[in-house]
Parts: sequence; C-alpha cells; structure tokens
Amino acid sequence: MEKKNAWIAFKTLGLIMSIVLIISYIGVLLSDFENDVRQEETRSVVSSMADLSDQAAEIVEERMSAALNTMEHASRLLINSEDIQAEDVMERLRRTLLDADTGLDRFGIALPDGLSKVNNGESVNVSDREYFLESMEGNTFVSGSVKSRIEDLDVFFLSVPVFDEQNEVKGVLYGIIETEQFKVYKNIELEKRNQNIYIVDIHGQYISRFMGAEAMLSQNNFFDDLEERKSSLPVNKVLKNMEQGISSYMEIKKEDESAYVYVTPSNIKNWYIVTVISEAVISERVSHLQGHAVNLITKITILMFLFLIGYFLVISFEKKKTEKINQELRIRDSIFQIATAEMDSFVFLYDATKDKMDFMSENIKALGVPKSVKQVSKEMLEHVSAENAEEIRKSIETVQMELKEGKKTSEIELQIVKGFEIVYYQVKMTHLYDVQNHPVRSVGMVYDVTEKKQKELLLKREEKIRNLFMADTIAFYEIDIEKDIVVKECADRRKEVGKYSDILEQFVEKRVLERYQDQVRERCSLEYMKQCFKQRIYDYIIEYEYVRHDGSPYWVACEMHLEEDKGRKKAFMTVRDIDSKKRKELHLEKQAVFDALTQLYNRSAGIKRINKALEDMQPGEISVFLILDIDNFKQINDNFGHIVGDQVLVDVAKIMKNHFRTYDVLCRLGGDEFVIFIQTIPAEALDKIIRSLLKKLVLTYGNGEREVTISASIGASLAPVQGVDFNQLYEKADRALYQVKKTTKNDYMIYKEE
Repeated sequence: MEKKNAWIAFKTLGLIMSIVLIISYIGVLLSDFENDVRQEETRSVVSSMADLSDQAAEIVEERMSAALNTMEHASRLLINSEDIQAEDVMERLRRTLLDADTGLDRFGIALPDGLSKVNNGESVNVSDREYFLESMEGNTFVSGSVKSRIEDLDVFFLSVPVFDEQNEVKGVLYGIIETEQFKVYKNIELEKRNQNIYIVDIHGQYISRFMGAEAMLSQNNFFDDLEERKSSLPVNKVLKNMEQGISSYMEIKKEDESAYVYVTPSNIKNWYIVTVISEAVISERVSHLQGHAVNLITKITILMFLFLIGYFLVISFEKKKTEKINQELRIRDSIFQIATAEMDSFVFLYDATKDKMDFMSENIKALGVPKSVKQVSKEMLEHVSAENAEEIRKSIETVQMELKEGKKTSEIELQIVKGFEIVYYQVKMTHLYDVQNHPVRSVGMVYDVTEKKQKELLLKREEKIRNLFMADTIAFYEIDIEKDIVVKECADRRKEVGKYSDILEQFVEKRVLERYQDQVRERCSLEYMKQCFKQRIYDYIIEYEYVRHDGSPYWVACEMHLEEDKGRKKAFMTVRDIDSKKRKELHLEKQAVFDALTQLYNRSAGIKRINKALEDMQPGEISVFLILDIDNFKQINDNFGHIVGDQVLVDVAKIMKNHFRTYDVLCRLGGDEFVIFIQTIPAEALDKIIRSLLKKLVLTYGNGEREVTISASIGASLAPVQGVDFNQLYEKADRALYQVKKTTKNDYMIYKEE
C-alpha cells in the first residue's frame, strides 16, 4: 500500500513539473513573439505594397491603352470621310467610343483651325489646347490630371491625329476620362493617413491620387518630399531606378511618424505608381496580436488544469466501460462464427492499412487459400496456380484502384481453372473509410456462381445459333482454337471442314479485297484470339470487302464470339451481309462537312468556306490565315498509342473552338495540321490573340513516370495583302510555319516577302 501511494505521489510530482516546464517554455517563446511578428508584418506589408503597386500599374496601363487603342482605331475609320464632323460620323464615333467599355466620358473632333465639335452637340475652340497642338503634329497625346472646365472633377485628355488618304493630318480626335476611372480598388475603405496611391511623372510631379488621405506626402513634388522626409534610399538612386524602369522601396520619416514607400513603373507616358503605407499599420497589428497571444496562453493554462482533472476521471470510467465492451465483442464474435459456418458463401475481412485478409468461414479449404494472408498484394499469388495468377492479380489491382477512388462497394467475377473444369466466383465487398476518407476495413463475401454462369454461357451459344436464321447471315463457323479445327454448322448436323489456319489463308488470298487482307489475317488469327482471351475481350467485329466469284466486291461483317467450354477455348464466327448498309454509311461520310474526330470543318469544306470568306471581304479589311501544327505529336502516339493521340486532337480542337469567334473558320486538314481563318481583325490585336492561344495549347499527357508535353507552332499570312485565295495564303503561311518549326517551336511567325 505504501509503495502504491509513493508511486502515485511520484507521478503527480512529475506531472506538476512537466506543467511548470511547459509554462516556462511558453514564456520564453512569448518574449520573442513581438520581434518575430513585427518582422513578419513588415515583410507582409512590403509584399502587399509591391502587389498593390503592380496591380495599380497594370490597371492604369490597361485602361489607358484600351482607350487609346479604341481612339486610334476610330481615327482610322475617318480616313475616307470628307466631313469628319458630320452627324453620321459623330454618331458612329459615339457608338465606338462611348458605348464600348473605354472609360471615355465624352469626346470631340477638331478641324485644323481648332474649331471642335463635341459629342453633346456643342462647338468649342481648342486651338490653344496642348493636346490639339501636339496631335496636329501627328502625335498621340495623354495629359496629366487637370480640372475640368465644365465640372468640378479631375480629368485626363487623350488625343490622336486624324490622317487623310495622303497621310496628312486633317483633324484631331480627342477624349476626356475622369481620374475616378483609374481608381484601383473602388470598394476598399482605408483608415485616414494609413495608405495612399499616387501617380507621378519622371520629374516627380503628382498626376493623380486614388486613395486615402495625404499619408505624409505634400503632393507638391515627389522628390522634394523624399528629401524633406529623409528617405532611406537616396533620391538620385530613386530617379535612376525610375529611368531604368526598376521598382524602388524605401522608408520615410516625419517627426515621430514613419511610412513605407513603393514605386512601380508603368508604360503610360513615363508614369509611376507610388504606394505609401504608414508604419502605424504594423504597430497596431503587433499590439493586436500580442493581446491575442496573452489571452490564448491564459486560456491554454486554464484548459490544461481542467484537462488533467477530467483526464483521471475519464480514464477510470473508460477502463470499466472497455472491459464491458470487450466481453460483449467476444460474445458477438462467437455468434458470427456460428452463423458463417452455416452459409454457402465465404466471409472475409480485409485490413487496408496492413494489406491483410482474414477469412471468417471454417470451410475455407474449398477455395484453396489460407485462412489468413498477411500481404495480399504479394502473398496471395503464391497460393494460387500459375494459370490463375493473372486473374487474381488483376482482381487485386481492381479492388486497390477502387479503394483509392473512394468507392463504397466492389464487385468482381473470378474465372478459376481447377483441373479440367472452370469454376466461377463472384466477390462482393463493402468498404469502410476513416474521417479523412482513407480506406480502413473491408467486409467481403465470396459466392460460387458456377452453375449460374454455365447457364448464361449456354444461353449465349443458343442465341448465336438462332442468329443463323436471320436474313443477313451468310455463314456460321465454330473454331476449336486449341486444335486449330473449324466446324461448320449445317441445318441438321455439325461438320469438320479442316485445319482453320490453312482455310483462313486460302480464304484471305482469294476472297478478301487486297487492302483488307492484312487486317483480316491479324484479327482472325488464332494468336489474336488467344490474346483476346488474356485481355478478357470475348466479342469483336471485323468489316471488310468480300470478293464474289465474278470479281465484284461487297461488304461483310465478321462477328467473333469467344468462350471457354470445359477448359477448351472456342470461337464462333458469324458472317453477315452489310453491303447496302455500309455503302450508305460511306456515302454519308463523303458528304459530311465536319471532321468526324474533332468536329471541325474537314479539308474540302474548310477550303470552300475560306475561299467564300475571301470573296466576301470588303476593301480595307484585313483577315489572317493561320496554319497550326502540333509539336511533339509523334511522341504522344509513340508513347501512349493512337487512342491518346486522337484525344490530343480532340482537346486541341475544343480549345480552338472556345478561343476563336463563331464566324472564324476552323478546319482540320489532316493528321495534326489545322487551318484557322480569322475574319476582319485589327493587326495590333493579332499578337495577343495568337500568343494567348499558344499558351492554352501547352498540354501535358501521361503520368509522373512518363509524360509528354505538346505545344503548337503557327505560320501566318495576311489577306488580301499576301493572297486572295486558299492556295496562295496556304503556301506563304506554310513557309512561315517551316521557319518556326526549324527554330524555336511553340511560337508563331507572319510571312515576310524575301
């Protein structure tokens, strides 16, 4: 009794010491917590600033470029217009510039004398405006942020020259965008003086501000602000980085305040995005996390004490409960053993975590396997005969695959050879998974279904024989694969015709059209039938052209059915007349417009539609002819076979259909060669469209052990500049494609005259 009390006292003391050590260790970790959090928050803020600046630069560039591109496109539409201020011209410009998502608030078009007509119908003299003077010199112009003379708003002015047919400036098209259009994040609420985003130019002049309050910058001159606030990065270094298009990061101070500044270049008129975040953001975050840490430690300490109190109570209760459960399980196990002994099936349990199988039935000797198998995937094959090993191996792989897929049940049919007989078993399994969906246990039942299966095979054979009386049946043969003997079914008897291999060769030479002879030899050979047995393929059809005695061909279908009868492999061959049906199918195929595999236009239909589109082109329009060839396609076929190769062609076609417009012509010429005819497209948009397609067509097939990545190479020619029909454009695009394939691949090239 004294020893037991001493042991309890020792365990209690050890537990208390462990708690003290844990709390002490937590205190040490807490002392480093503030520094670690501050450093991490600083890195997070810098990363956020970089992301925010980059996003702001991209948004500004994208919106300004979109507006300029639209205006330049609109100006080109005015080349042939005699009166560029006519009502119909203004209406067309309104649809192009204001109805589209350009961000333009209003626009006007000015004549060389400076008299401008605005889209609202007003006339304004803009002869002294900077944007008018600059564009009259033939230049595209983007202003800084200025106050609108009409509304109390900050705006940008954009202008492009309008040329006549002699490439002389005959006017200026200008537009106005509110700076509010360039607001990076419209839904973000920022704390006052904590964060701001500016646009500045190369001279440090502020163009616009998008967020927050002043955030330590006066907005007089960016470089003066850096000097005054003691930037951690010298001003000359900041200026040098801006000239070189490099981002800059620095810290600034003003009295007791600190802030972080990030500068990102953009591609619009030497504009730069400046992001400023106050150091107070980090301090507030650190203070907030410190409070959470203290609260968390306090709660953990309380929970530890509560846990210890409950631990001893639960252990005592669970011990008694476990003893009672074990007794109940022993009783149930005895009941289960008695029940399974009376069943015709064999019951087993499979432990997926250990790859172990235990049979619960006592009459397991009938199956010829041990009652317990420790490693099913390896040891089970050691307990079966060589002729049944492949059947068992495939069944094990099937169950393991279905476990990985998370299936709840599995059903497998086994065909086991025992001496001169074949026994059929049906295996049904129910799988159990843990909370992470990992397989844990499986309960299985093995049924002997030999009698049922033999009846099914007999019915199949009788059905085959009944098919002889169908009108389209020419002949029926039974082939003994092992003995190489062919037996012909007559009206009232069975007759051995002779050696099957010799009869097949004579038949192929005399009665099969030459281009189908190799196919018939292969698919009807005894070796092919034996291979089908191994792969469990029991039915297949061969279609070929049979030669009559008068030399005329007609289509027949040879239907093969394979089965085992008392351990002997047999084949039943039914020959049917399909000539009328097949010729109708071939006729329909010849008339088909679409390629059967990819559902794109086939070669003839594609050429016809492209030539029709070329004839319908209007003066001044530009269309693009593309030849697309798949890189590494031969490796796909060599490594994975033509089934995967066909899937690659289907995937490529699907991507192209989703990428191009519905009225663009997509055609498969043959093999892995495609033609795309893009109708009426701005030349400046071509590069973006093709490169986006090339990126989508980088696809990988296979698994981790063996993979092949495909891409695409494209050759292009322009219509009508480089050709007015399919053949002319194809020849030049093909030359460009050859250059791409010879150099880089996964790229494109537009044909250039040598």
